[in-house]
Amino acid sequence: MVTMKNLFKITMPVILVMILASLLPGIFPCVDTAQFKGNYRIPYSQGENYFLYEKYINRVASSGRIAVIGDSVIWGHYTGSDDNLVATLNASAGTDRFANIGIDGIHPAALYGLIDNYCASLSNRRVIIGINLLWMSSPRHDLSGGVNTSINHSALLSQVPGRIPAYSPSVEERLTLLARRKITLFAWIDHIRASRFADRSVYRWTMANPRACPGEYLAGQEESYTPPDPVQPDRMTGRDMDWVMPADSLQWMYMIKSIRKLKTRGNDVIAVITPFNRFMLTEKSRLERDMIISVIRETLSADGIPVIVPELDKAEYYADLSHPVAEGYSIMAMQLAENTLFAEFTGQHK
Repeated sequence: MVTMKNLFKITMPVILVMILASLLPGIFPCVDTAQFKGNYRIPYSQGENYFLYEKYINRVASSGRIAVIGDSVIWGHYTGSDDNLVATLNASAGTDRFANIGIDGIHPAALYGLIDNYCASLSNRRVIIGINLLWMSSPRHDLSGGVNTSINHSALLSQVPGRIPAYSPSVEERLTLLARRKITLFAWIDHIRASRFADRSVYRWTMANPRACPGEYLAGQEESYTPPDPVQPDRMTGRDMDWVMPADSLQWMYMIKSIRKLKTRGNDVIAVITPFNRFMLTEKSRLERDMIISVIRETLSADGIPVIVPELDKAEYYADLSHPVAEGYSIMAMQLAENTLFAEFTGQHK
């Protein structure tokens, strides 16, 4: 028979271990915060390392820099860390006042989860949010179509069944993702595995590095990102997009929710609708694109959100349907710097 005294002896060590384990992320975060400056962006390989992302956001928020959030267009998929939009804006301003807090591959439904769960420290600040029309270019991209088994950043999505038609994981997967999101220890373990062991277990890392000192994982993983080759302008042919109009768009609904979430935290927000390559659209699709932009502007203006729509007038400024090349970012940065709304928002009055 187990007495209360014996039960205490059995459970107390377990409780102590659990308490100590929960404290580990705060005591040993294993994050080099000194790197969070200049044109830093979350490394491509760490795009799902939300523990690292949250530490980065905390530093950006405390520094008072202007945060620029969005998907791969903001992150700079076809450029290096020094020639994307944020880097070009910094070069134009002659300071590091802008911070690239974009993540490659994220989309509005996941962006809302990112802001809701990992950007709590981003309050009473200035935030520039990029809106990429790609996510409304088809029911598949919009996640309002059939079930899609290759959705980016699924860990950030709402885990309520039926809320996102294209997302239909098992109950076990939903519960696992919720636990990883809500329990910091699990996020920290994922961070250690992703940033120190190249996303491998301790055992696999040791087997791959038999002669390495076990403490070497604390030094992190070096990464050099090589941008992919852009589509050549002569291969950019017009296509009909299966646009989802804003009134029916799940991604647009989540973009509005993201903006409003930022606003409820006291942030001043300005939206930039990033260029969508008109040289790869038919005339019909261009007109539909312009109609969507008009609705977005009207909707956000009613919410008191300034909207800026940069234009790239040459095919060579694009890498594909929605991503600029370095020269395209330079043109965008120049247009933003000359825009009165942007100048007022950033405090760059002439």
